Amino acid sequence: MSIPKPPATHFNGYYLRDRHVTYDTKKGEIELMTGWVWIAEPVSCPVTGNMSYLLEVQPIGRERSTLLVKPEDMNAKYLKKALGQRGIIVHHESKLPHYLSMTASYSDYTEKVPRILIESPGWFANGQGFYTGRKVIRAQGVDESRYRLEPISRAPVAVKGSVEDWKENIGVHAQNNPVILTSSCIFIASPFLRMMGLGTRLVNIHGSKGTGKTLCSQIGASIWGNGTDPAAGLYSEDAPYVTKFSTTMNGIEPLLARYSPLPIALDEMTEQTAETVGELLYKIASGEGKHRMTSQMEAAAVNRWLLTIIATSEKGVADAVKAGGKALLGGQQDRAIDIPIDRIGVISNFGDFNGFPELTRHLKKACGDYYGAPGEAILQFACDNPELVRDVISMAPEIEERLMPPNCGDGERRIVKFLAAAVVAGNLAILAGVLDCEPEVVENAVKLIVMEWWHGRGGSLRRIAEFLSANYADVKEHAPVRRSSAKAFIDGNLIIIPDHVFDNEFGDEAKGIIAELVGLNALIREQDKRNKSRFCNNSLYAYVIKLDRVEPILMELEDRENDSDGEVSGQI
Repeated sequence: MSIPKPPATHFNGYYLRDRHVTYDTKKGEIELMTGWVWIAEPVSCPVTGNMSYLLEVQPIGRERSTLLVKPEDMNAKYLKKALGQRGIIVHHESKLPHYLSMTASYSDYTEKVPRILIESPGWFANGQGFYTGRKVIRAQGVDESRYRLEPISRAPVAVKGSVEDWKENIGVHAQNNPVILTSSCIFIASPFLRMMGLGTRLVNIHGSKGTGKTLCSQIGASIWGNGTDPAAGLYSEDAPYVTKFSTTMNGIEPLLARYSPLPIALDEMTEQTAETVGELLYKIASGEGKHRMTSQMEAAAVNRWLLTIIATSEKGVADAVKAGGKALLGGQQDRAIDIPIDRIGVISNFGDFNGFPELTRHLKKACGDYYGAPGEAILQFACDNPELVRDVISMAPEIEERLMPPNCGDGERRIVKFLAAAVVAGNLAILAGVLDCEPEVVENAVKLIVMEWWHGRGGSLRRIAEFLSANYADVKEHAPVRRSSAKAFIDGNLIIIPDHVFDNEFGDEAKGIIAELVGLNALIREQDKRNKSRFCNNSLYAYVIKLDRVEPILMELEDRENDSDGEVSGQI
């Protein structure tokens, strides 16, 4: 990229010499600033359409940059501060506005049609263009000259190899293994979240050490950039797309903004403190960072993002938060999607490879050899076919209903809606030629993950169901009765467990189970008691749980017992 040149080196008493600007006075030349600055062109905001000035800034000893200045900010005080932040030393600020107006007058500024400024990666031209921070992807009819695209430093995307290279070495194995396929589709969905009316969410792939959690992130990351394992240390051409989940909240905000709207992969969530994980769950959904003040007591720029965050860890989000002695609240749990992988495993189909270690070694190497081209292909397809993309996205509600487990609450439905977006993304990847499987393969893979999520999500519900099943002879189907020896009562759609029975049964875990039941909207509470409801004229204290939330698990347990011994067990 060529370095822009100033409009002139001598105009109306101003001189540009060796990255210094001077001006004439009666006593001779005086230095105005150290570094060069000039008005390059008029630009318009893509949201408001308001026009601003775009300044080229070339300091000494630092990289060139640009500065967007609104008409109301074209004053000496603001300019001195803003230019100082970019490495320009201003010696006589009162002359700045006049000097800049002269740079416009002595150039072709007035003849230029304002271009639309694109300062960050994302869609433009009504979805027919996408800027990755390094490259412009656009439909043939989009006039790139109408846009001013600012170079993005440290953009995470990168390309090595072709789509066919990726498909042959990575994609074919992703298609054959549901966990990898689903996580890959979650990676693909990120830039389409706004189109699908979805917000930022954390997806946590968790399981025992050595099960392939990081491999899932590497393969998903290879769709957009270098999928090298960040723990490998050395890399040659491009920085790893996967980054270590080892930072503070202040540090995570600019990181999210830098990746958005593409996904970010954060490895090893368990390295974070429980307080950081809990705060992150609330923070990510807002889509913007803290509002801070500069040293001049003015509002600093706010980090903003809309993307998918894919984390890996050895424990679920609830357990990660509980490690700090705090329960995971319902609002936090709705912002995270835990995908447990221990029961089903990351790899079940080894293809032509002899087992898990051999295929894993191949995939880890391939993720550092072939990357980025699949993401570009999907974006190019979307730019070329915006109407078809909208048609595919419109299928999301139907997919959501097919994925939905029974008796989902509102919070869980939002999570299933998000996972339905992964199916949509997989369908787009098939249409773009990145995946070669049938749409049913993608949906079946995501459905399997939904069921694993539901199984893990309903951990407390499962504990209640197992308790009822083990004690079915002592569960009475009527309203609570005083001095009854029953361990639980079922009255209509209510499961009523006396508090002393509950506490004796679950011991130290009782508090955590109650907190999770609250988060699942499965516990009925009195406002003044929070966790308990009263029955029998205020003389019985009991925990009251919705039967329809537990019933599907009871049926599963009953079916499992019937399959194991061929006899019909007692039914609650």
